[in-house]
Amino acid sequence: MLKDLEQILDKPENDHMHERDFEAAASYLLQKQSIWADGHGQKRHYDLMVRFSDYFETLFDAIGFDFVRDYKYGYCGILPRSGLPVMRKFDTLILLLLAKMHDEQSRKACTERGCSTPCLGVLLDLYTQLTGLEKPTRPDLLASLKTLARHGVIQIGDMDEQLNLPKITVTPAITHVVTADFLTSLEAYSEHDETTINFDEDADDDLEQASSEEIGQEALEESAEATIQGDSQDNDAEEKDVTHG
Repeated sequence: MLKDLEQILDKPENDHMHERDFEAAASYLLQKQSIWADGHGQKRHYDLMVRFSDYFETLFDAIGFDFVRDYKYGYCGILPRSGLPVMRKFDTLILLLLAKMHDEQSRKACTERGCSTPCLGVLLDLYTQLTGLEKPTRPDLLASLKTLARHGVIQIGDMDEQLNLPKITVTPAITHVVTADFLTSLEAYSEHDETTINFDEDADDDLEQASSEEIGQEALEESAEATIQGDSQDNDAEEKDVTHG
């Protein structure tokens, strides 16, 4: 990679660039996990990464990240290349529900720069509707959100005083995470779990109707069900309502 960078810097048209420019851009993205073309103080990093995307893709690949770009929204991001077993099943289920809600807002043109702002209160209602389980405890939900934030798919904002939960922003990176390949892997991973829990018919219909065509309506429904099957033992009756957590 050092040789690749030297070849870039040796070109006459790049004589105004320095190695530290590339180091600064990579360091900034590692810290922030996402940058925007119109983000404050981010444009120079964004422009550099778009222009030399092959270099940065190779660089981040070497340290275990996928480098993703969304030219429509002027967005670059990195996603940890960690396998499903690294994420708790509960975290994976929350991810699938957020993908569902993000898709709904996208279809209604309620996004800004490809980002959506789903309400956690609605997410909790959806969780209980689709699983038949009690709401997760507040600490469990907050821990899950922090995990997803580390994966770059959400950003955690200020506290919603009414819900006593933070406001969140779902980034375009979620469409790079919840893909058909992801769902296929999720199904295969969940097959090893013997516990079962079934959606009722209404929940099945709701999930199928709202799931994104891009990530596969049938795959999302089946994968969410498979994940819930594995998650049922981890969310037993002793879990308290999040409002009392």
